[in-house]
Amino acid sequence: MFHSDQIELVGESSVSTNDYGDPVIDKTYTSVFADKMAVNEKEFYQANAQGLKPELKFKLRSVEYNAETQIRYPVTTGKHYDVIRTYDKGGEFVEITCQGVVADADA
Repeated sequence: MFHSDQIELVGESSVSTNDYGDPVIDKTYTSVFADKMAVNEKEFYQANAQGLKPELKFKLRSVEYNAETQIRYPVTTGKHYDVIRTYDKGGEFVEITCQGVVADADA
């Protein structure tokens, strides 16, 4: 395992309101290294039957993942993806499967 891909885990640090009373979510970005994996055919079609569209899959160290619901990849372009599935690989590693965010003000 080389952990050759850099991703950013997107977390929510706090929720406040703006002058109009609208909620404003402050996001934190934590850069980590992970291994990009293929979404296999069976996994793709099973998720698609549930209305999900898995696009990316990464394997990273469990200690670095804190149940974030989004990632940004690649880091340089800033495209956001929702985490739609996590799978614990025996305590040391976790796999996360992601789909593209359709509409996000920060994306």
